[in-house]
Parts: sequence; structure tokens; C-alpha cells
Amino acid sequence: MTKTKKIVALLVVVAMLFTFVAAIAACAEPHECGHVCETCHKCTDATCEDKVCADKCEGHGSETTHTCKHVCATCGKCTDAACQDAACAQKCPGHQQQGGSHECKHVCSVCNKCQDTCTDSACAQKCETTCPGNPDYDDGKGGADEKGTEANPFTIAEAIAKCTELGLADKAYSTDYYWVKGIVKGEVAVNNASKGAYGFDMVDEEGDTTIIKTYYMYLAEGVDLPAAHDTVLVYGKIQNYYGTVEITAASSDEVQSEVKQIVEVGISTITAVENDYATINLSKTQGENRTSFTFTVTVTDEGYELVSAKVNGVKVEDTDGTYTGTINGDTKVSVELKQKGAADPVLVATLDLKASDLQFTTSSTVNTYTGNGITVTNEKGSASSWYTPSAGQAQRFYASTNITFAYTSAFKYVVLTCESGKATLGSTTGAGLTITEESTTRQITITLDSAADSFTLTKIAVQVRIEKVEVYA
Repeated sequence: MTKTKKIVALLVVVAMLFTFVAAIAACAEPHECGHVCETCHKCTDATCEDKVCADKCEGHGSETTHTCKHVCATCGKCTDAACQDAACAQKCPGHQQQGGSHECKHVCSVCNKCQDTCTDSACAQKCETTCPGNPDYDDGKGGADEKGTEANPFTIAEAIAKCTELGLADKAYSTDYYWVKGIVKGEVAVNNASKGAYGFDMVDEEGDTTIIKTYYMYLAEGVDLPAAHDTVLVYGKIQNYYGTVEITAASSDEVQSEVKQIVEVGISTITAVENDYATINLSKTQGENRTSFTFTVTVTDEGYELVSAKVNGVKVEDTDGTYTGTINGDTKVSVELKQKGAADPVLVATLDLKASDLQFTTSSTVNTYTGNGITVTNEKGSASSWYTPSAGQAQRFYASTNITFAYTSAFKYVVLTCESGKATLGSTTGAGLTITEESTTRQITITLDSAADSFTLTKIAVQVRIEKVEVYA
């Protein structure tokens, strides 16, 4: 071989070596897709066979309609969180990921049913268009800006006017549901303890005498039980209950009435009930409902000792001499004392006024109830109405009547357990008597300054309905 041929052969070998090295270097570098779709971030180059580009774009151009390839078998929505195509805008909330344990994310605030097209069994009950909470609900009154809606609730005056406008007969309900905003006035009554249903009066401004009543009002999820002075938003039908306007719902209605929101927490007073032999020292005299306060008790007469301290009639215990109570509307703090060396009062007799075998006599002016040594006498006095007793229910004692409680021997106090909503004597007073009331337990305690075998409440201020009388001596 000539020298020239050897040189040529060597150059060929070197060129082939460089080509081989370059090929190895190219294979060693990872492939980076240069054709990424801006919508789904997948490869748009149909000819590229590199594994990095194995997931191909389905096509989002104006000439191609995107078809979702990741459809959830349960709700029919896209399970591909990365895909941003408009056709895949509605994403599955996670049926497949949760293994079938589906939680509805589209619950109606009124009927608590699903407002989505989801076919999961957990969402089988759908919100109907007849429900006021449905986005497609149409009451024919102009939409969300119409008065009586959540966005624009009735005032108390407007709700009363609406009842008049509807021309509802006695005990009749409106067809539609309405939202009403007002301030809670007075006691919150328990209409049904086991079901968690309550009732209370509402006014537009503190001190107003124009009221509407709520009845069988449930609490929406997360809403606390309101108290006097709270501003609340309620939802229900309007009822004309013999001239009294109520916000409620019929027991047969699928959607019940609810307290939807405490709009503004009320400020309530804290009052110490006066006692001749003790001083109650309050940490504050007012505060927001459902907040706490503290107090101490100092017995000022050496001849007496403290038996118990009570907040709204419920006994509370002290910690190192300091008591803690909760503000629940206008709150009263009271104490029970006894003379040193005297025995604690004990329950000596009970009269069940709801008993099916209740013993009573009645006339046009006097009703008398008797049992276990207790006698309760109700005299009509100057009252305009009169009640005929009936066994098996709380007995009614109308305003302006007189009530006498008697026992076969001297006693110190009586406890009256009353029907919810009628568990108060109002402004009723009596010489030598201390009257305390507790709305939660529906009890009225009447304590005598000196033990006696009877006492009389003259011309009671309001109607009270008594279920049970207990005598302590």
C-alpha cells in the first residue's frame, strides 16, 4: 500500500470514530420534548417515538374537538387534574381516588340535598327546582332582590305586612318560604327538647312592642342557640296563628324552619338578686351572650350560711371561692342561704298537675287541685278569661287570677316546673316572697321569708302553665 493510501485510510478511521462517539454522546443525553401543548402539556409531535413523548396531545386546535380520555365512571367529569381544555373544566371531586367514599361538595343550604349532576349514591337525593335554595328556583317575584330573600330579608314590620297582604286565614301558612331578620326579645323557649326545636319573639329594635313569634325553629348547622338581644336571620313560612304572625313551617313540610345565622351577638346584663344576708360581687355587669363571667359571694350576717349559688336558677360550683357563669340573655345571679345549724330544706311532697288521674274540682270562678297534702287553688278574680281543667296536660293559670299554694304543715319554698314558653310569672310579686325563674329548666322557685303552711300570688301578671308543684320544708 502506498503512503498516500495509508493516510486516506487513517483519516477514514478517525472520521468513523468521531461519528461513533458523537452518536454515543447524543444517546446519553435525555430527550426533551420540543412540541409541548400549551393546554394539556402533552406532546403534539405524532412522529416522535421517544418514551418521553409517549403521552400524545389529543388535539385542541380549532379544527379538532378535544375529547376527554379520563372520564370518571361515577360523576362523568374529568379526572385529569393537569388538563386545562375547556371540555375538561369540570373536574371529578375524587370518586376514584377515594375508593367510592364520596362526600358531596354541592349541598343545598336549604334542603341539604345535592345540587350537582353527580350519580354517586351519596348524592342520590337531588335538590329540586321547587326548593328556594336551588339556583334555578323562580318564585315569580323578581329574583334575589325581592324582599324576603336571604339577600334582602324582611324586617319584622315587613313580615307582618306580608302576612296581611297574603290574607291568610287563621292557622294558615304561606306557600313560599321567607327570610326574616330581627332581634330576639325575652326568653328562648324549648318547643321540643328531643328534636332541638325552639321558639322566641323577634322585634326590629330594642324596646319595640311590635313582635312576631318563631315556633319550632331548628338550628342550621354550626349555629349556636340564640339568646335575648342577639340579631338573627331566620327562614320559614309565615303563619297567621289566630292573629299572631309566626315564622314556622308545618310538620308535614319537607323543609323546616331554621335559625340560619346569628348576625350580631347581643349584649346582655348580669344582675345580682338582692339578699338581706349576703352580697354578690360580680366581675362585670354586662357582656356578650355565650361568654363567661365570674363572681364571689360574701355572707354578711353571721347567723346565716351559704347553701348554693345559682346562675339563671341553675346551681354552679365554686373554685377556691370564685364562681363562673355563662351569659345567656339577661342573666340573674342568686344565692340560697340558711340559718346556721338549721337543716337543709328537703322535698316533702309533689303534685303532678299533668297526671292522668289528677284530682280537681272546678266552677265558673274557682279551680282546686289536690294531692299528697298539697292544695293549689286558682281564683278567677278580675281575669277576663277562665280555664276549665283537663287531666293529662299542664294546667293553665290566666293573667289577673290569684293562686294559693298550701300544704299540711309549714314549708320554706315551692318549685314550679312549667310548660316551655309559659314558664314565667312576669312582674308578679308577693309580700314576704322571693321569686326566681330559670328558663333552661323551666322552673320557678318561690321562697318564703318565714316558713308557713300557705301563701298567695295575687293578680298574676301573665299566664303560666304549671306541670308540677314540689314543696320543700
